[in-house]
Amino acid sequence: YGKQVETTECEGEQGTETLEESEFLMVLLNIERSNNLYESWDQAFRYEADSGTNMYKKKRWITKIPQILTFNIIRVVYDHKTNMPTKLHNEFSFDKEIYIDRFIAENALRFPDFMNTLDSLKAKKQALEETLKKYQHQSKDLLYTDYMRVARQFIEKQLEVKEEDKE
Repeated sequence: YGKQVETTECEGEQGTETLEESEFLMVLLNIERSNNLYESWDQAFRYEADSGTNMYKKKRWITKIPQILTFNIIRVVYDHKTNMPTKLHNEFSFDKEIYIDRFIAENALRFPDFMNTLDSLKAKKQALEETLKKYQHQSKDLLYTDYMRVARQFIEKQLEVKEEDKE
C-alpha cells in the first residue's frame, strides 16, 4: 500500500482546512476530460467541489509511494440522457517513464510555481497552434509570395513567444 494525505479547504468558512491520511492501492484516472496521464492525474488529485453554500478545494499528496503504482483508467461513464452506462473510446496517452514528483507531499510548496509555469506554457502552445491553423487555412488560397509573407509572420510570432520565455 501507499499512503496519501488529502487536504480540504473550505472557502465559505474562513480558512477552514482539514487533513485526512489514508492508504491507497491505485490512482483512478477519468479520461472523459483529459487524454493523457498527467492531466488526468492532476484532475484526480486536485479538484473543487461546490456544496451550494461553500466551495471546497481538495488536494491529494502521496506521502509513501507504493511498491507498485497502479492506474485504473475509467472508461465507462453514466450517460444521464440515456440512463445507461457508456464506454468511452477516447485516446489516452502516457510516457514510458512516469515522474511522480509533482504528486509527492514533500514537493507541495513548489507545486504552485510549477503549475503557473505549466499553465503559461500551455497557453503559449495553444496560441501558436491556433496561429498555425489560421495560417494553414489561409495558405490554401495564397500565391507563393503571399505564402512566404504568412510564413514570415508565423516565425516572427514564434520568436515573440521565445523572447517572452526569456523574461
